[in-house]
Amino acid sequence: MKIKERIEISKQICQLYATDQFTIESCCKKYGVSYDAFYTWISDSQPEYSQECKDLYKKAQQTKRKANNKTLVKLARTALQKKLDMIEYDEVHTTEDLKGTTVKTITKKIIPNAADIALALNNLDSDFDRDKDPIEDETELFEKLKEVL
Repeated sequence: MKIKERIEISKQICQLYATDQFTIESCCKKYGVSYDAFYTWISDSQPEYSQECKDLYKKAQQTKRKANNKTLVKLARTALQKKLDMIEYDEVHTTEDLKGTTVKTITKKIIPNAADIALALNNLDSDFDRDKDPIEDETELFEKLKEVL
């Protein structure tokens, strides 16, 4: 196989790999190249075309890593938002005595942990500095976070 053909196949393999839907092995297989052969192409054993193939593979890895990081950031933000939501629930107490049954409903609220809120603010709000702008009250911290999100 000629050098130009190998570089073109490497380009196609790397473009497919960068979509983050396939492993490098499956991309190689799709283009009729064994993983070992592809690895040889990007290794230093064949310098006449290995640098271009290696660059293509590195770029594909970076693209894939960026896509993974974006996905993780989205998941982390969603998890953080869920963790930072105030939870309200009703607690029902039933008592029975000679006069009958008494049902008492108490609405309770669970506010987010102040440390979680401070962490979110430190990472999301470039103007917030916990050391320079301390917030003592969890409610105040929660309100500040709602402004940022």
